[in-house]
Order: sequence, then C-alpha cells, then structure tokens
Amino acid sequence: MILKKRPKVENRELKDPEEFKKFHKSEEDYSLCPPAGFGVRLLALGLDGLILAIINQTVTILAIYTHLGREGNFGDFEKIPPHFQMIAVFLSTLISFLIIIRPLKKKGQTPGKRVLKIKVVKENFNIDLSWGQIIFREWVFKSVSFLLFFISLPMVMFRKDKKVLHDVICGTQVVRVKENEHL
Repeated sequence: MILKKRPKVENRELKDPEEFKKFHKSEEDYSLCPPAGFGVRLLALGLDGLILAIINQTVTILAIYTHLGREGNFGDFEKIPPHFQMIAVFLSTLISFLIIIRPLKKKGQTPGKRVLKIKVVKENFNIDLSWGQIIFREWVFKSVSFLLFFISLPMVMFRKDKKVLHDVICGTQVVRVKENEHL
C-alpha cells in the first residue's frame, strides 16, 4: 500500500506505515471507485421511489378492501377507521425499512443502487454505515437536500467527489462499484 502522506492518529505521527490499519477488508476497498454522478443517483432514487410507491399503494388498497370490501374505491383511505389507517402506515413504513433502509445498512445499497451498481460508503470508504447516518441521511437530510436543490445540484455537478448536501452533512460518499465486484 502506497501512502502519500502519513496519517495522524490522536495528534501524533505514525512511525511505521504498518501501524496504519484499513477500516475495511481488502476485497471491500472502494477507495479507487469513481464517485457516482447526478444522473445515476437520480435514477436510483427514482427506482427506489417506484418500489416504495407500489408497496404503499398495495398496502393502501389492502387496507381499504379489508375494511370496506368491494364497495371501497381507490380514494377511500380516509373513510376507513383511524386504527386501520395507522396499521397501514406502520406496515408501509416497516416494509420500506426492510426493502430500503436495511439493505443500505447491510450492503450500502438500496435496490435501485444495486441495479445501477452504485454504493453508499463512509468518507473513509467503509460500508459500515451507522444507523444514525442512514436514518438522518435517508429521511432527514435528503429532504433538506431536495428543498435546497439550488445548492445540491451545483454541488454534485462541480465537486470532484460529487457529494450532495446530505453526503457532506452525514459523512458519506456514493461511488460506482467495479463491474467484476460481487454485490
């Protein structure tokens, strides 16, 4: 491993390069992977959104049909009792967690990212994202990035590392994975 600059640990210079330890396995070295651009990231978000929309609509239709039977129409969600609504929302959230958030924690990829061969990694190129990073990145700061689109779009276009606002805040990076890598 070639080091251009010796890393510092706890404000002291390392004496021996062998002291430097990678925070990830060698087969999971994403440091040479190029950053993912705006288009591929937007497409992955769209694929994930489509999956979640299908799930949400299916749960909504099942909740309406369970309570109202065949007389229920697609727009009758507000006609079902609040406890049915809460169960439907909880079920949609749980399924969303299992399909989007859990794979992101486990492999650094949502289904859309997996299809498009991109991965969310930490700034040190480790895929072991914390639950806090994932929850804040996906549910809080992505909303902020969307609302501040006029800042996020130039960031991904002009930054060399292609980071968007939520990546900078959460300490993450989205990279394109190698074609021969096992996902």
